[in-house]
Parts: sequence; structure tokens; C-alpha cells
Amino acid sequence: MPHLESAADRRREQHRHPLGLPLIPRRDKAAGVLEDPRLGRVLCGRFLFGGGGALRLHLASIEAHRRVVGRRVGTLVKQRYMLSVMCGRYTYKLTWEEIVRLYRLTIGQPAQNTRARYNVCPTTAIDIIVDNAGERRLEQMRWGLVPSWWSKPLKDLKLATFNARAENVAEKPFFREAFKRQRCLIPVSGYYEWQDTPSGKQPCYFTARDGSPASTIAGLWDEWQDKVSGETLKSCTMIVTSPNKFVAEVHDRMPVLLAQKDFEPWLSGSAGLELLKPADDDLLQNWPVSKRVNSSRAPDEDATLIDRISG
Repeated sequence: MPHLESAADRRREQHRHPLGLPLIPRRDKAAGVLEDPRLGRVLCGRFLFGGGGALRLHLASIEAHRRVVGRRVGTLVKQRYMLSVMCGRYTYKLTWEEIVRLYRLTIGQPAQNTRARYNVCPTTAIDIIVDNAGERRLEQMRWGLVPSWWSKPLKDLKLATFNARAENVAEKPFFREAFKRQRCLIPVSGYYEWQDTPSGKQPCYFTARDGSPASTIAGLWDEWQDKVSGETLKSCTMIVTSPNKFVAEVHDRMPVLLAQKDFEPWLSGSAGLELLKPADDDLLQNWPVSKRVNSSRAPDEDATLIDRISG
């Protein structure tokens, strides 16, 4: 007897993933949007700067999903990108005195009123360390690099440029000029990564095992001018690499963490790719934290986001 297509069959076909995977929408209570677990794995897995074809496929998939399950999927995909691809959230608890001492800032700079942040997200302004003609200074820049040659409005920059891969940072058009000339240090107190578990993605908090107030991530920065308004925007990216054995238990990437002896060679450009390697296995510790941090809307000032949870 031939199979008669039911209304349910037709609905399933209408909601089929453009890469051939069926969609299983469900409500993400934390983000308040529809969620598809397969969408997170497929779109966030390996497409970032994986070549022009992969990127076009990624963008086409996002657009297809927007048409199928609504505009808010775009927001979800952006969140999943930040959670799944690389280092997309961190904490920052340093005082001005600690920053001056740890990074040996040039004497005479006006003190800055830093504040503790426990959910630092891409596209927000972050503190970074730059070296300008021998003067080491703290500056604030947008996290998500906009290269100086970008000719379109900022809203048209669809690529996730808050991370750069160590393997190709010297070659990729978005980063290669900054790699040659404009390096920076990005101080963090710790960072979050997400581990795949049977119950979903579990956030883990990584911080220095010896209790140091800061870990320092290798970064790049650039300066872009809006052709319409004439305004100048300074922005930055952090470099990520393959994980050491400890981090690999949770995630397949980790930020490039520089030792203090490497600060000057990195900033001056006298050292390069040889510094962009995984940190020692015993440098970090981690523990599971609340899934409230899965949402970019989690309060930046909420210190309980890094509290250890049981299980």
C-alpha cells in the first residue's frame, strides 16, 4: 500500500535544514528564542574563516533559517557562534593598580576607573594594552576587529572577527596587516568555554591555577574610519590556537596565553608565530558554572556567574 503523505510529513519537509538535517525547534528559556541543537553543531562547528565557500555556505544557512523559523534565529546563531566556535566570553576584574604593575604601563598616564565584568561579550568595548612608540598604554577598543580597508558600513560586517586563528592569522586579509604592525595584549581574569554533554552545552570557567589576577591573551588591533560619519573606530581581536591536553577535555580551541617575558617581543613584532602556541597543561584550572552565562544578556556585573556548581 503506497505511503500517504500526512500533514505532519509536510510540516517536517518544510522545516528541513538546507544541509539535509531536520529541524527540531524548541524553546530556549535563557535566550527566549527558538533553538535547534543541530543548528548549533552544524553552523558553529567549523565554518569560521574556513574559506570562501564555507563562509558562503554558513551565511546561506543562516538566511535560510531566518526564513523558516523567523528573524530571531539570527540572534540565536550569533549566540551559538560565540558559545561553540572559539573564545567568545570572558571576565575582567583587574584594578588600575594591578594593570599598571602587571603590564608596566608608562608612568604619567591618568588613572582609569576600571570595573569588574563577569560576562564580557563580543562587540562591547574592552580594555587592551598597546605599545605606541615605546609608550605602553591602556586603551578601550571594540572587541571584534574592523580592518582599516573595510569600505562598507559597520552593520554590513557579518563575519565574526572577535577571534583570529593562529594557524592563518598572518595570511587572512582581515588580520594580516594588523599582525604585521599592530599587536596588543588583552588582559582577562578568566574565560568561559562550553562542553558538549548529554544534557546540552555546559559552561566551564577557566582561570589561572596559581591564583594570578590576570591571564594575558595575544591580540591584534586596527583603526577604521566610517566614510559617512567620518568617525574613527578602534577595534581588536584575540588570537586562538589548538588546545593543550587540559583544555582539550572541554573544547577544541583555546586563547593564546602569553607569559610576561613575551609581552615586549609580541608588542614590538620581534617575535611572531612562534609565540602562538598552546599554554602549558598546568597553567589553568576550570570548574562548571551556571548556564545563565549561556545568555549574552546575563548581567555583566553578576559575580555569581563564576561560582562553581555541583555536578
